[in-house]
Formats: sequence, structure tokens, C-alpha cells
Amino acid sequence: MSGTCVRWLLPLALTLASEAQQKDLASLTLEDFLNVEVTSVDKGPRKLSRTPAAVFVITQDDIRRSGAANLPEVLRMAPGVTVAQISGGAWAISIRGFSNLYSNKLLVMVDGRTIYSALLSGTIWGEELVMLEDIERIEVIRGPGAAMWGANAVSGVINIITRGAKATQGGLVSISGGGYNRLRTAFRYGGSMGTAGAWRGWAQYTESGQPVVPGLAPLPPWPSVRGGLRLEQDLGDRDSLLIEGEFARSTPKAPFVYAATAGANSTALLENKSSTGYLMGRWRHVTRRGDESNVQVFYNDEAIDAAIFSSRVRTLDVDWNQTHALGRRHLLRFGAGARANMIDTRGTGAFGFDPAGGDYGILNAFAQDEWELSPGKWMLTLGGKIERYQKAGVALQPEARLMWTPCPRFGYWISASRAVRTPAHTDYAVRFPVVYPGAPFTIEMSGSPDLKPEVLKAMETGVRLHLGRAWAIDLAGFRHRYTDIDSYQIRSITAADLAAAAAGLMPTISAWATNSRTGWNTGYEAVAMYQFRPNWQVSGSYSNLIEARRLKPGINPISIVSFGSYSPAHQGQIRSSWDFARRWSSDVTWRRVGELTCGALPAHSSVDFRIARRLGESAEFSVSGQNLLRPRQFEFVGSQLYPAGEVRRSIQAAVRWSF
Repeated sequence: MSGTCVRWLLPLALTLASEAQQKDLASLTLEDFLNVEVTSVDKGPRKLSRTPAAVFVITQDDIRRSGAANLPEVLRMAPGVTVAQISGGAWAISIRGFSNLYSNKLLVMVDGRTIYSALLSGTIWGEELVMLEDIERIEVIRGPGAAMWGANAVSGVINIITRGAKATQGGLVSISGGGYNRLRTAFRYGGSMGTAGAWRGWAQYTESGQPVVPGLAPLPPWPSVRGGLRLEQDLGDRDSLLIEGEFARSTPKAPFVYAATAGANSTALLENKSSTGYLMGRWRHVTRRGDESNVQVFYNDEAIDAAIFSSRVRTLDVDWNQTHALGRRHLLRFGAGARANMIDTRGTGAFGFDPAGGDYGILNAFAQDEWELSPGKWMLTLGGKIERYQKAGVALQPEARLMWTPCPRFGYWISASRAVRTPAHTDYAVRFPVVYPGAPFTIEMSGSPDLKPEVLKAMETGVRLHLGRAWAIDLAGFRHRYTDIDSYQIRSITAADLAAAAAGLMPTISAWATNSRTGWNTGYEAVAMYQFRPNWQVSGSYSNLIEARRLKPGINPISIVSFGSYSPAHQGQIRSSWDFARRWSSDVTWRRVGELTCGALPAHSSVDFRIARRLGESAEFSVSGQNLLRPRQFEFVGSQLYPAGEVRRSIQAAVRWSF
């Protein structure tokens, strides 16, 4: 290690050690800390050690060893990510605050294909049952990524990257079941198409357990089936083509909350059907000088037939991006795209949309310059994206990132950026009644066609440190300033409404969506890994979050009806991964989540455990347990649609065989 590097690392290492003792920081796996490549920050491969953003990578080995039964459970490993099950397939997953059903400021993608719902403004996690065995890695970006990925990449980006067909030749069977997660079966088989192509087909069936909702009988499992096909073909030395499609269907009976005519909320078990299918194509071309072009087109068709409403959302997306080296120190990335969302809905008396449908188009263009100010030490990234929305106008989303690596084992970065969340069809057109306990009114919630995009201005900074072969540390701090946060505002309460309320008649008053609030989120995340021995690694994380909201001047606080976001101020975890014998391995995770905002739910801890034995070179048997400290516990409060349920303790067995 050079003298310059030692002068910078030694004071920082002592400072970090002192902070770790004061704050009881745990550690979290950062496998191959210096060499792992990420692609979600700027649409190109870059070593994690030289990435100027707060990024965490969950590998396929992490997923397998976690014992997780679904994608939300996998995301619990990522620092700064709040994961809580509300009820059934309803999850509250967010990054750096604003945790609620769908969490509308978080962009989620699979291989760069957005799965953000244009109808409900967020991710419908109960329908996104990606086959875990086919995931190569999950890149979790904490903080905005709108300059590359556009609208709704505000508080963070989760990009799920699946394995190529050439890497999944042969067959695989995975079966797990028992306890809370009743049954999960997955099958995959891949083969070659001549010397330059490969294919992979897959199918999966799951029956997921649902949390226990007080006052309701035990809920039936949540069934889902999906299958798909992936084709890859090299077209000469410089071109390649990818075609992929999938179809999924689920038919659960889930609990819904609705406002009864008597003026009180009721909860009932209602049937909910959904089906989703997509087709994606991607063409890649590399020039003789190494420049690269990518064109991706996908079509997605999603239909929901619930007891309280039905909908169909069709999305057509076209994206082109180009990489061009300009001299030795500049790498230019630029591109453009278009997306059309076509929405049709049908409501009931309790829940509906006015207008029932709509077409939402987006045009975008982006450019970015990676400028190596000093070879190997200073890197400046300047870029931005401009988008034109059919209903919300034009938004500019610029960013600037600076990376300093005085030596290979130390990196410091700082960034400034702007991002927007555009209103979805729900924000513009939803209509549904709500009754608050003890309130003398029924409130009719209404979307507004005048709603503006929410805007974030973010400042972030971070440090990455690799000490010897054993220690890896990653720290990130942020301050996010939000404007035009939406909420519901009561229009007026008349004398007739007051008289009816006094007589116990429960009159209905109206509230509509407005951009009535501003606010900021600030905090930090710490990640570390320590390799005790080649076969034993201890890892974990700690994150801190402070949220503050204010009303705009002139708005009466009594008139605001807002569905709160519930994020813990503190959360952390410790994980031990130990291969304690030739064919045996064990993983233990202790997790602590602080109380939710405003004391809505007390702090709680949980422990997950997995022990596995390899059976030869191609099979593995494992037993895992989740939420082992208590028979059941609440992870989140109820939402406007789903009641809160208690997540149960679960023990399950799994076998995995490849051939």
C-alpha cells in the first residue's frame, strides 16, 4: 500500500472504528468488494469501487443462502431498504422513506424493463414472483437514478438482472414448502441453438401464506403460476439478439378494507384475479472501435379483476442508447426513448375512476459524459434526462457525480441530482370513500387532473474502504429535499354537513388530491464485511432516517387528509455465513427494525436461519426458518385497501437439483 494511501486510510479507519463502537454498527456482505461490476447507475459496466453512488449488490449465492421464498424477502438483505408485509401479497417496500403500499417513489426493473405500475403508481409486489434461481444479481441504488432511468426513479432504483440463456444450460428443479410459505416449485431447462445461440424455458408455481388478520378466519394461500421463454442469438461477431416473453396468473382470495354504507369501515375476504404477459426484444451492436448501441422494445399487458375494481394496462416501450469514447478521457452515453401506457378501468360503488381510462405518453432523451480528470484518481460525471409527459408537461432531471480514488482500496464520492415522480392514473382519477375511526364524516377521496409532479433535489456523499483481505466498509449520507408532495385536502364543510354530523347521520364530504406539502429526508447507511476465515464471513448493516414534512403557506392543517408513510428511523441486521463442514453450510440473520413513524408500530426483532447440505455436485437439501423469535408479529400498519396482518413464524424444507 502506498504512503499516500496510508496517510488517507489510517485516520479514516480509526474514525470508522470509533463510530462503529458508539453506534453498534453491524456488517453486511460486500462480496468481491473492489471488482464486482454494476450496470444500473449509468447503463454501463463499472466496478463498484469506482461507482459514485450508494449501491448494494445481492448475488445469486446470497439469494440461495438466504432461504427467502420470494423477491421481497430477498430485498431485506439490502441496507436502507424498508421491507414489510402488510397483508397477503401487499408489501410496503421503500428506500429512504415514504414507505407505504406501492411506495410510489421507488423504480423497480427487471433487466432494465420497468415493472412500475402506471395505474397504481408503484410496484405490485404480490404479482412480481420472479424465479429466484434465474436471478444473477440485484443492484439496489439508494438515491435518485432519474438521469439514466427517468421518472419515478426518485428515492431509489432496484434493477433485477437475470442470468443469460448460455449460463443456464441443462435443467434445474427446485421444490420448497412447509409452514407459512406453503409451497413453491420451479423448473427450468436450457439448451443451445447451434453454435451461436441458446434458449431457456421456465415454469413456477407458488402457494404463499397470508398473514393473520385479526377478526378474520385463517386466510387461504395465495396461488400463482408463471412460465416463460428466453432466446439468445449471436448475429455475427458484432451483433446479438435477445427475445424473451413470460405469462403469469394469480387467483388469490385477499382481505380488502372498504367503507360500508353505515359509515364504518369493513373488512371482507374477496376474490382477486390478475394476469400479466410481456414480450421483450433487445438488439446489441458493437463497432470496430468498441462503441456500443442497444435498442430495446417491450410490450406488457396486465389485467386485474378484483372484487372492487377491474383494470387493463397495456404498455409499449422503445429505448435506444449509445456509448461512444471521445478520446482517452471522455466516455459519452446518450439515447432516447418513448413509452405509451394505455389504461382502461371499471369500478364499483365503493371504488372507481373518473375518467375510467386514459392514455399516458412519455418521450425522453438523455446524455452523459464520464470525464476522467486524472487517470485512475478523479472521475467527473455530468448528465441529465429530459422527459415530456402527455399530461404533466416537461421535466429536466440533471445530475453531477464526482469520484475520487487516491488508491485502489479507498474511494470517496459526492453527487447532486434532481428527480421527479409523475402522477399515475390513480392520482388523477381515483374515487373511493374512507371512514376514520371516531370521525363524524365519510370522506370521498378524489384524484385531481391538476396534480403536478413531485420534485426531489438530492445531495449525497459516500466513502468505500477496503482494509487488507478481511475488512470492507461502505458509508453513505444523504439529504433529500422534496417539493409538491401530494396529499388529500378537504374542499369544504358546510353548515348542513355539521348539522347532519351532530345528528349522527354521517354525511359525506369531499377531498381531492393536491400538491400541498414539502419536506426533507436525511440520514446515512453503513455497510461492512469481515472475513474471519475463508469459510466464515460475518456481515450486516445499519441505517438511520429522519423525515420531516411541512404544509405550504396558506393551507389549513385541519383540511389535510393524508395517508401517512411509515418508515423506521433505525434498522439494522447482522448475518453470519459459515461453511462449517465439507458439504454443510449455515446462515443466521438477526434483524432489528425500529418503531414506525409516529409510533404507529413498536420496534421489533426477527431471526432467520438456514442449514444446508450438498448432495453431490448437483443437488442441495436445506431447512430454513423465518421470524423465529415470535409466533407472529405485525410488520406494518394497514393501508387504504388492505388490513394489517400478523406475519407468522415459518419452518420450511427445500431441495434443489440441477442436471
